[in-house]
Amino acid sequence: MRCDATYFIAQMIPNLFRKEPVNVGVFVVKAGRIAGRFFGEKSPGGEIDGRKIKKFDCPGVYVQWVDYWKRTTATHKDPIVQMMKSNGENYNVVMGGQIADTGADIAEDIAAFLFPLLVTNGGLREALGIAEEVTTEVAVQKLKSELDDAFKDEGLLSSDSQYNYGILYPIKKQVPISGTRHNVVHKPSYVQTNGKVWVMEAIDFTARNKTSARETAGWAAFMFEDIIEKKKNSNVEVAPIAIVRINEDDAKSDEVKYGLDMLRATTEKIVYWNDLDNRVAFIKERLDVATSPS
Repeated sequence: MRCDATYFIAQMIPNLFRKEPVNVGVFVVKAGRIAGRFFGEKSPGGEIDGRKIKKFDCPGVYVQWVDYWKRTTATHKDPIVQMMKSNGENYNVVMGGQIADTGADIAEDIAAFLFPLLVTNGGLREALGIAEEVTTEVAVQKLKSELDDAFKDEGLLSSDSQYNYGILYPIKKQVPISGTRHNVVHKPSYVQTNGKVWVMEAIDFTARNKTSARETAGWAAFMFEDIIEKKKNSNVEVAPIAIVRINEDDAKSDEVKYGLDMLRATTEKIVYWNDLDNRVAFIKERLDVATSPS
């Protein structure tokens, strides 16, 4: 069996007492070409996303090592030998192994295959491009987490003790609001009040089970309608907003179309989170509401 590619592993040792290395990168050498992938990159070969490494003890040191490895790869005649000579106590490049019969795959292709196996948590499923089935609940929670981060970045979230000075009307999470039907109490994902009440709910249509996503949309539509009806009695204007994640293929599903129709019938607007312009405009609107005197 012919071995025509060699791989090396970049490791971090966070605790020198325990001496337990953690894989943070991979290099592949094939046909005189070398390719590397590193944990935290925004894209293959791109800069490191500081948010992904914020739990590292010394994230700045990690970035410096990655920069050094990339610079050495680009400029040194024998980069792997040079990197191994520079091994320190906390960061090292070590021999990984050899790969046989890689065919026409170039070094970058092999590095992309090995990276999830050796570094990230995806393992063989990620390396082979097998998508993990995600439930609607998990998808919605992930979307809400992204919304939390976006609101916190602007100092909008009231649960964040660091929300910005000048935010008069922050966004609050899961505020109890009574409905009309049997005194049911709703807890929408987000509420913001300034003259009128903006009630916001996250719906994710990307999970495989479209029926479950449709039901989530139906529940949100019912909640919006029920809160609007209740507030009519006190002359309070309610502005429901559905924040949805949806892909092009999702939109072809009858279940998804039905869910979107229900939301359109009961909301002031639908924010398409995957659309960057839509997202930026939505955050700006929330900032305007938060900083404008009522």
